[in-house]
Amino acid sequence: MPRLQARRVILRPVEESDLELLKEWRNSTDYMATCTTSGACVSIEELKKQIASRPFQFMIAHIQKGPIGTIFANKANLIDGHLFITTFLAPSFRDCGYGPMALILAIDFSFTHYPLRKIYFDVYVSNHNSRSSFEGGLKRLGFEREGIFREHRFYNGVYLDMVRFSIFKESRGLIKSFLEKADRFDSLKMEL
Repeated sequence: MPRLQARRVILRPVEESDLELLKEWRNSTDYMATCTTSGACVSIEELKKQIASRPFQFMIAHIQKGPIGTIFANKANLIDGHLFITTFLAPSFRDCGYGPMALILAIDFSFTHYPLRKIYFDVYVSNHNSRSSFEGGLKRLGFEREGIFREHRFYNGVYLDMVRFSIFKESRGLIKSFLEKADRFDSLKMEL
């Protein structure tokens, strides 16, 4: 698995030394509410099996601060040419532009290494910052809002709506151009 980087964000392969942190994140109520439909805690061995079953899983690292999250693909359908990407950032690193940049790097990687035509991901309707990134500034890269899944996830006693976004392979040139520009700026927020 390669190491990918754009400015302050690095995607790197999961290493043995990451497993305890991944397990801590995976078993947090925050992760269970946003990144999985399973409410069960997992062991290191179960986590290893989950990672091995995915087309890819990267650690998201800040160039100076180390690991700040993880991003992975699942629900891959290589016959129809699409897959689903999930991003998790530790709470203190949200709303800083790291999530969208990690997602853009993972999308570029996915279109390069898999026979895909479409990648999709979900965002909570209540997650205004992420939604505004993909409905606003990043829309010019080809991100499209596909629809809303009403009352799709149950969390804290409430059913929450999800917005599904997608991007097609035809937008890959825009993604490449964005990544080249991002390396010339100190902050992704300048580009959003």
